[in-house]
Amino acid sequence: MPVAFTPHLYEIHGNVFYMHCEDESQEHSRTFYKAPKDVKDKLNTVPKCTECGKNMKPHSMFFTEAYSEHYYRKETVDEYYKDADCLIVVGTALATSYAKRMVVDFLNEEKLVIEVNMEPCVEVGRTLQLIGKSEVILPKLFDVYHGIEQKEESKEESKEITKAKVEVKPVKPKAVL
Repeated sequence: MPVAFTPHLYEIHGNVFYMHCEDESQEHSRTFYKAPKDVKDKLNTVPKCTECGKNMKPHSMFFTEAYSEHYYRKETVDEYYKDADCLIVVGTALATSYAKRMVVDFLNEEKLVIEVNMEPCVEVGRTLQLIGKSEVILPKLFDVYHGIEQKEESKEESKEITKAKVEVKPVKPKAVL
């Protein structure tokens, strides 16, 4: 499993925490590296590949790219989501056909879609919209799912997070997309 991936978390458009050589025709481009956290000159610094000297590319899908198993785990996602009974969609406008197709498939099968988004876009079917920031909502959703109650000391530590607004909005069933 490539280092940029976490089991059971499928970031179908990658993430900016990892990078690889931009020359994807080369075998060495299949190796992921952690992206630098601190860059002194943010305007003129592009990390270079240690193998060939070409630019490193963030592990984020560009509009000119196609989905692949190695970089975006497409086949894994295709198999995994077909057996799932709930789809959690986080922070997307569903502008890509692949992501939109997965949501439409779930809605057509009347499976639950939980959308975590500042500006929800899934307005049909069996959808639960959690409106707010994902960094606030997802930990709360995880805790509720696992029946975890906040301990007293963690309540103090997360005072700012608990002040944040989370709006829960069930969507009334309508025609599917």
